[in-house]
Amino acid sequence: MIERTTDLRRVKKLMDENPRADGVRVDLRIGRDVIYLIEKEYGKDLGVWCFEPNGSEYDIHAHMGVMCRGIVGKRSALDAIQWLYENTECSDIVATIPIALKHSQRLTVATGFDFVKQVLGFRYYKMTRHKFNNMKEAA
Repeated sequence: MIERTTDLRRVKKLMDENPRADGVRVDLRIGRDVIYLIEKEYGKDLGVWCFEPNGSEYDIHAHMGVMCRGIVGKRSALDAIQWLYENTECSDIVATIPIALKHSQRLTVATGFDFVKQVLGFRYYKMTRHKFNNMKEAA
């Protein structure tokens, strides 16, 4: 279940509990327009999705625990994307993923993002509102 939060301590705790697989430390993104969505199950926080606006596009970041990977992670990602499109004017979602994080790339592609380009050790993916709506209709 996706739940929006503005509790930065809660978000920071999830980030600390679920570090990136490549060991790179990521700073908490703070801003009045940044959206944090918590994946919860049975009263326990499993991970956090962060959406950072950049005009009509939003950058997506995630810190997911081991209980929120695979099929559960895919469902969570789709729920978070749906929440974003239903509650904002977002046109596109952009994911920038280090090449070393293969599992993150697999999840991104599995949820319907399209590969855009690769630059300096990062792969860029995009999901448009139009594509997401077509995916929902086909399901």
